[in-house]
Amino acid sequence: LPYGVSPRFGIHANASMEYTHDLGFTGGWQRFNPRYPMRGQAFSRNNTNRMRERGVRIFAPNHMLKAEEYIRAIATSKLWFATSEVGEHASTRFYEVLFSGRCMLVCNRDLAAYAPLGFVEGKHMAMFGSPQEFEAKVYYYLSHEEERMTMVRNAREFVLSHHMWKHRAAEFVASVRLALANRSLANQRRLRRR
Repeated sequence: LPYGVSPRFGIHANASMEYTHDLGFTGGWQRFNPRYPMRGQAFSRNNTNRMRERGVRIFAPNHMLKAEEYIRAIATSKLWFATSEVGEHASTRFYEVLFSGRCMLVCNRDLAAYAPLGFVEGKHMAMFGSPQEFEAKVYYYLSHEEERMTMVRNAREFVLSHHMWKHRAAEFVASVRLALANRSLANQRRLRRR
């Protein structure tokens, strides 16, 4: 299971833990990965230093975290910086952060990845398309607590009602049934032609 929703580590999800960070990101040790150019620009030292000077508490370790450390980091951050995955899909981090009761700030608006899953910008998560917009959204959501928390509640409720393992299992079973029905129909047509 993704760490954030596993029985072992999910205890930190939606917990009333004290916020020790305003912004968290666990990919800091490889922020300049060429697969994610916007990530390196948005989370550059210049941007993060400027935000720190303005009082933003940033959690960005320069090493990989163990599973429980990672989930605790999410649970103690108001905003979580997440990178869009290549290939029009949402990673498990989406579900971990949204389930955790924390606000996700997504790099690169990839509507092909989010829209089919039902996620709506501004309702379930914040998104940005430039380093300047990233910084502006950090300040905005840190100073608009009620809006941020409404988005957090919407996201958690949406994940619980549409994106749990039981929902994926039901979709899988429906897909298999449809494939079997189509195969059976194709076999019947082939037999009629004989």
